[in-house]
Amino acid sequence: MAIDKATAASWLEWADKQLAANGGNSRPSGWDKATAPFIIGKYTTWQAVYDAALKEYERNGATEEEIKQSSPIQTKREVSKKKKADATAAEAREIADPFGVNIDKYKLIVNTDEDGSQEVRGILPGSEVAVPMYMYASAGVKFNKPTGIGRASVGVQTDNSLSFSEDYNSVRNKILLDARVTPGGTDALFTKLYNTGGLTKETYESKNISAPDFAKSLKYMVDQYSIKAVNDYQVYGKIEPLTFDKFLESEFKTDKGSKTTYDMVQTTRQDAADEANQFFMQYLGRSATKDERDEYYKLLRSEESKAIRYTTVTEDGNRISKGDLLTETDRTLIMGKVAGNAIKGTDVDTLLKSGGKASQNVDYILETANQYGIRMSREQAMNYVANNLRSGRDLESTKQKIIEISKSNYKGIADKISDNVSVKELAGNYLWQKAQTLELSEDTMDVFDSDIQDAVNGNMTMTDFKKKLRQNPAWAKTKNAKEEAANYATDILKSFGLMA
Repeated sequence: MAIDKATAASWLEWADKQLAANGGNSRPSGWDKATAPFIIGKYTTWQAVYDAALKEYERNGATEEEIKQSSPIQTKREVSKKKKADATAAEAREIADPFGVNIDKYKLIVNTDEDGSQEVRGILPGSEVAVPMYMYASAGVKFNKPTGIGRASVGVQTDNSLSFSEDYNSVRNKILLDARVTPGGTDALFTKLYNTGGLTKETYESKNISAPDFAKSLKYMVDQYSIKAVNDYQVYGKIEPLTFDKFLESEFKTDKGSKTTYDMVQTTRQDAADEANQFFMQYLGRSATKDERDEYYKLLRSEESKAIRYTTVTEDGNRISKGDLLTETDRTLIMGKVAGNAIKGTDVDTLLKSGGKASQNVDYILETANQYGIRMSREQAMNYVANNLRSGRDLESTKQKIIEISKSNYKGIADKISDNVSVKELAGNYLWQKAQTLELSEDTMDVFDSDIQDAVNGNMTMTDFKKKLRQNPAWAKTKNAKEEAANYATDILKSFGLMA
């Protein structure tokens, strides 16, 4: 016999408690069947009783949330079982495929710029911004192919030398530390780098880890190693990346007789401070503070350490160049991040009094917003300037954003608004007509005037607009209105023969 939803909910709640107390495979006793608040005589186990109650509740249209509320014990057990299963699966994969686990964790990709240069980029946990990433696996890491289910048959890493980091220097330090404790020591690392064509003979013989060509060569090799390892996994399905040593030995050798040289710019702290002062004076009308100079230097050196240009000259004289040094645009973008943050923390009145380019940009944005019928505060305009500096956008991009906002606000004339036609220009005839009709000065009105807003948003004809204006009490006080009233009165008297 069918039961209603409320009864089905009570049945499931009761069955949930009985199943938890007696176990799924145990059988209801004769006493249980006799005293049960629901018919359970035909079910042989408590699990069958619970399943029947659940099915009846679902038949009555119970939602997932309602089922959870009426069956809290079994719901909790199912959640726990799923968590354990997920954890077991994750643990098994981490053992079988540690490289792939980290590729997923950091969302690693090989990013290719328009000029063809490549780097590995990833997203750190808790962040949404992709950053350059570097990987490294030493000769001490052992990757065993999975042969079954379970820790012993899957295989383990012999040490913890598989590294992923956004900090190149931490990877570099690990490489140097590992080189010291492996056969051949640091000498072996120098030999491998020398054989790739990345070191001068002088650096190779002196084993000087502070030499510029050693720094450039090692950084370039880590970049190329990271790119190859990620490509091999994602494109070719290789879950066992080459170790860094094997990569240097077998995957990156220059042709016989060829030579690779590297270029890297290293700006001095004083030069960076001078650049910061000059930029801040131009934009904010003041010199950069010590903290701002230090921040620019830190960001600049970080980017310079990644910007390497290498040139290989083959035995037959061909030159092959890849990579780029930082451009002036790159340096401006870095400076913009520092200046943008500085603007955010500046009082708007202080900024506008500075007379710098940032102040001029604020004025431009405010005037543009006014032209397109958008109300904007000075603080909002200043935020636009700050965000532009931080993101490398220019005033043109801000103007386009204002135009899009204007089109959204003025839907009636959106198709007429453009880069060359502003709301103020489209409202010009309405402004002139109101000034003429109500005998006002156009200088006292703008597009935010309520009558002009109604006319523009309604895309009124000029005839309708004039009618609307003449309904304004101010019309009756105008000279034209009084003359019109006098003429009207005269016409009436003439019609009655009371005036010649």
